[in-house]
Formats: sequence, structure tokens, C-alpha cells
Amino acid sequence: MTVSEAPPPPTQPSGLCLLACSGLFGFQTGDIHNEVNIRQGHCPRGPGAAVPGRTPSSGGRGRRRRTRRPPVTDRRLPFFVYGTLLPGERNHPLLAGRTRAWTPAVLTGALLYRGPGYPFAVADPAGTGQVHGEVVEIWAAQYDAVRADLDRLETYTPGDPANRYERVAMAVRTERGQAEAWVYLAGPVTTRELLPAAERIPGGDWRRRDGLTGGGTGV
Repeated sequence: MTVSEAPPPPTQPSGLCLLACSGLFGFQTGDIHNEVNIRQGHCPRGPGAAVPGRTPSSGGRGRRRRTRRPPVTDRRLPFFVYGTLLPGERNHPLLAGRTRAWTPAVLTGALLYRGPGYPFAVADPAGTGQVHGEVVEIWAAQYDAVRADLDRLETYTPGDPANRYERVAMAVRTERGQAEAWVYLAGPVTTRELLPAAERIPGGDWRRRDGLTGGGTGV
């Protein structure tokens, strides 16, 4: 008489397998095959299989090497300025002696509006608007301090929904070709409060508002 043995209980996946299958070591969490295997108690790579990102070792736990990348908002890009930071404008002294080059440039895909003594730029839904300004390159030794000063001037803090302006990396066109630069665009608060009644600046050039060529009264 043959006695049938009960089937063994499902094997529970190991902690390493769960980590591997969940994407922490390079797998995609949306992989259907991996997800099914996890639910059934199987590791798709098998026990003891090498896992990307781990260094094999004889006994002891391997270490995963991580490369620390700076936050996106910490990139050292030049700045595209189009309003009160331009030469001859009220806030230009904030940059005096701290820059190594100024280059005329055009930002495409944005519209320029008049605020209470200063301009603000918003994205153009049609993508054809232009804003004229200059690309400013900052001395390396002063870059962090200048960026902090400009963020304060524009009341910008990364991730803050109350920002008056948002610092965005955008492509601008210069006489030397295309360049990437930080641009302060109007944030949701500024857009909501000012845009409905704001006057658009024809041509997108703050220095040519009302026929002026400089000396604005920015805040």
C-alpha cells in the first residue's frame, strides 16, 4: 500500500529575493513574471543567484555601492535673467562683481507680463512666444552664494507650493547656439494673483517696455 505524502508547503521567498524582486537591486516592480513568482513563493533568479548591485562574498552580507547624485535644483547652470536683474535695473547690483560673462539670449515658449514694478514670465501654451534677456555665468567660487541670493529674491524654495517663482532648467538661444540655464518662471501663486489683470509686454523685452531702454523700478 502506497502512502501519499502531503505536498510540501510553499517556500517563502527569502528577504534577499524580496528585495531583488521588488526592484531595489535593479528589477522592475511592474514585472508581471516577478510579481507572480513572489506571490507563489519563488524567486525568479533562484537561491544564491547573483543580484545586480551586490558584491559576491564568501559569508557575510555584500554591500551595495551607491552613487550619490546632487539634487536637480543644485545643478550649476548659468542663469537667464529678463527683468530687474538686467544691467541698469534695480536689482542688478545683486550680481555686480560676481559674474564672469553676460550673453544676450532668447527664451522661446514663454510670454512676458508686467507685474507691479517687475516682469514675470509664464509658459506659452502655443509654444511660440519669446522672452528676451541675458545668460549670466557666475564665478565658480561664488556660485552657491549667488544662487541662494537669487532664490531669496524670487521667494523660491524647492518644493514649496507658496513659491512666487519656480526655478526651472530651460533651453535658451544665444549667438553661440543653444544653452541650458536656470529660469525663474511665475509660480502658481503669482500666476493666480497677477495674470488675470496683467498686461503682456509686446516683444517680450522688459528693457523696451513703454519705449524705455533701462532703469526700471523693479522690487
